[in-house]
Amino acid sequence: GHTLTASATYAAALVDHGRTAEAEKLLEHVHAIARRKLDPEHSLRLDLGTMLARCYALDGRIEDAKRVAREAAEGARRLLGSRSLRVSSMLEDLAGMLARMRQPAEAYDLYTHIQDTSRAMRGPDHPKTLWAIAATADMALRLGRLEEAQRLMDMVRGGFDGRTDVDEQTRHAVKRIQANVLGAQGRTDEAIALFEELLEEQPDGARDKENPYAAFASFHMNAGRFAEAETVHRTRLAYEVETFGETNARTLFTKRMIGSLAHLQGRYGEAARMHREVLAGFREVFGSIHASQLNTACQLALALGALQDFEEAEDALNEVLGPAEQHWGREDLKTLEVYRTLGKVYMDWKRIPEAERVLKIVVENHEKVTGAPPWEDLDRLGMLAEARGAAKEAETWYRGAVEAG
Repeated sequence: GHTLTASATYAAALVDHGRTAEAEKLLEHVHAIARRKLDPEHSLRLDLGTMLARCYALDGRIEDAKRVAREAAEGARRLLGSRSLRVSSMLEDLAGMLARMRQPAEAYDLYTHIQDTSRAMRGPDHPKTLWAIAATADMALRLGRLEEAQRLMDMVRGGFDGRTDVDEQTRHAVKRIQANVLGAQGRTDEAIALFEELLEEQPDGARDKENPYAAFASFHMNAGRFAEAETVHRTRLAYEVETFGETNARTLFTKRMIGSLAHLQGRYGEAARMHREVLAGFREVFGSIHASQLNTACQLALALGALQDFEEAEDALNEVLGPAEQHWGREDLKTLEVYRTLGKVYMDWKRIPEAERVLKIVVENHEKVTGAPPWEDLDRLGMLAEARGAAKEAETWYRGAVEAG
């Protein structure tokens, strides 16, 4: 137990110093030991699982991160009868990570327990109780349960006013949730006013200022207001360049989002230029291959394809494909997304044999990983078979797409 605890502490220090790969190897080893020796609900096993999932997420291994986080969530559910505040705090860390990994159902279950525990132990008006209620509302909203989200936020409204025992980060997070609820209700002007209020409240140079920027831009994007989302992201970019520098990962992620928004608005040349710059920046920041480079290369290739510059699109994808296979393997979903994008490029380029070869790789390996073939790629293979006059083969692919979809 002491060895596992010391290893967890050392792994946390490695992550804090940016040595994620070393932390990941150490945590894989000690987590495997914990799984053999400790019960699923043991707090140390849950802590190790949460840390390992976080490392996987930082490394872009999202499916591995989800797998480990789900296992930790299953163990955590055995503790849902506990009224321990330490257990509640541990579950809150896990719920927050599940929320960031877009697992709202699992996060909702944990946040519901956390708010019940905090209400019983601390009282209904305690800041941690109110935050847990707001976090539950956020998950309910993500699950499409708008009425429940609004009911929960009504319980929170005004609870932080005039209080000195609430940190600004929590206060601002609650406001972001309220703004999203207002937006979902169609109260757009009120939501925008709340987002703008949030931005005004953040001091210049504050690291957390990027959070309301991102939430505000997502609010516009979800409503299809791409020009407005781009305006917010450009303001965010200027702030991040000044605060973090041109080649900081945060700055580059925002720049990539602006390139994607330019693409959505038909400005393909501008999108390609920005994605080239971001890809070069990621190489400088991360050095070796990183998941961010794969996604950016795919975005660049799609913009180049729209410009009919298929050769450069092919080169951009092949440049990351080899390192991706070496680092993550062909069966990894990130690698398969590069293959999928290459297949799309070949389809638009009318190179049918190459498109079929690449998309068959995607279908075969995706099914190995997930247990089901991707219906979109089956449908594309049907279109390609149809294009070369193989009607029966096309029908087989189309039928598979319907069954898988």
